[in-house]
Amino acid sequence: MSNRLFFLLAAVSAGLMIFLAMAPFRDVTPRGSVSGGGLGPTRLEITGRELHRLLPGEQDKVEILETSMGEVARIQTSRNDVPGSRETAGAYFQLAADLEVWYGGRRIAVSVEARAPKTDAPKLFVIYSAGKVGASGWKTFPLTPEFRTYGFEYSPPVPESELGTDFIGLRAGAATLPAAIEIRKVTIELLG
Repeated sequence: MSNRLFFLLAAVSAGLMIFLAMAPFRDVTPRGSVSGGGLGPTRLEITGRELHRLLPGEQDKVEILETSMGEVARIQTSRNDVPGSRETAGAYFQLAADLEVWYGGRRIAVSVEARAPKTDAPKLFVIYSAGKVGASGWKTFPLTPEFRTYGFEYSPPVPESELGTDFIGLRAGAATLPAAIEIRKVTIELLG
């Protein structure tokens, strides 16, 4: 084999390996913490494929549904205790360190577009927790069968030493169990 043919085949092989390593035909589902990409977003929306980042809590089940309106996260819980004593009870979006630093000490608005998939209209519980340094407390909203936006304002404390502890928790609550809620979008907006 001549040197020209060898080096041509080596270059083509290397290029093919790099192309396949980038996996352009693979549909990657997002996982892990929600991040602003280091950009300090003034408005962060968790919707569509990003809903796959929702993690289940104890005794909760999270399912991503394909609907005519796009992807929707269904959270089903089998417990009826009122959140409060345990902030981490419920499904949650973990926030990356860049968002903790960006939002710390500033006023934000947290909104959730949600509905009750059945007519029993469970309640939606939402919390912004900054781990050991503070939390908004669980906010309660009665749901309807149609998607509506529910929200509150909060000023997360400035992070101290431990980063990676902020999260937005979501819980369903109803008199009859299991209770389910559906989430279409979660938004965090910087107010000041």
